[in-house]
Formats: sequence, C-alpha cells, structure tokens
Amino acid sequence: MWDDSWDVVTHEKLLGYSKPCQCGDNHREDCIELLEEPWKYKDYIKQEELDKFNEESGDIKLSQVPWKLDGSSVCISGGMVTPFIAPGMHFVREDTCLEYYLRKKNIPQVCITTRLKGHNYKHPRKRVGTNSTRNDEVFKKYADVSIASMQKFIREL
Repeated sequence: MWDDSWDVVTHEKLLGYSKPCQCGDNHREDCIELLEEPWKYKDYIKQEELDKFNEESGDIKLSQVPWKLDGSSVCISGGMVTPFIAPGMHFVREDTCLEYYLRKKNIPQVCITTRLKGHNYKHPRKRVGTNSTRNDEVFKKYADVSIASMQKFIREL
C-alpha cells in the first residue's frame, strides 16, 4: 500500500509488487501501477475473479498484526465493548479510529494474509444515493467533522 508498514495486512502474493520510492523515505511507489487489472485496490473486481484468486491461494493463514488495520475487511469479535468508533463519524477514518481504539485498549488484531479482499473502491454502486465525491465540499466538511470526532474520542479513552 503506502509504505512497508502495510505489508502485515497485504496478501502475501502481492508483496513483491512494490518498490522503494525515489524520495528516500520508507514510502513506496504504489503497487497498483505494477499490477494488472483487476488486482489493484482501486480496480473493480468481480466476485468470480476474487473467488478464483482466493481458491488458488491455498490454505488460510492467520497472523497477529502489530496495530495495522485494513478497513476493507474488518470483522469484530463478539463481546467487544462499545463504542469503539467515535460518535459523529461520517464514513471517513472510521477504520483508523478503530485501529487507534484497539491499540489504546491493547486488543490484538489478526489478519488473514492469504485472502484478497474485494475492496471495490470504484464499484459503480459504491456511492448510490449521493452526488458527493471525495473531492467536493460536502465530503470535506464531513471528513473534518469525522476527524475531529475521532481525535476527541481517542484522546478521552
């Protein structure tokens, strides 16, 4: 994804597709440029393609990960104390809020490293019922409210 700290939640078959960025820090050039469609996180992947890839990935492997949450496939165990996401969040950074909550509460995270998630970032029905995009003022307004809510919530834990 963005730097090598994301390797712990990246499918093991996709780890070899990123390369160091020329800027000198630990940021890597996004592997999406090095993968063919539909394997990039911003591609639209059909269920059949996802199922086939995962069937060919072998046995399921679980790994405890050091506080890195991939929000595209979160599953929460029963008995989790609520709220674990700040009130007032609007679908912006809620995965980050959960990651910070788990870290502060010392709740372990486990990731399946042999299954590709169908994030479908650009799915044609992803934003049904709204004309807003990530670049307009409505989104930015709610993003600011979400981030402020998250910061207050985490600070008060």
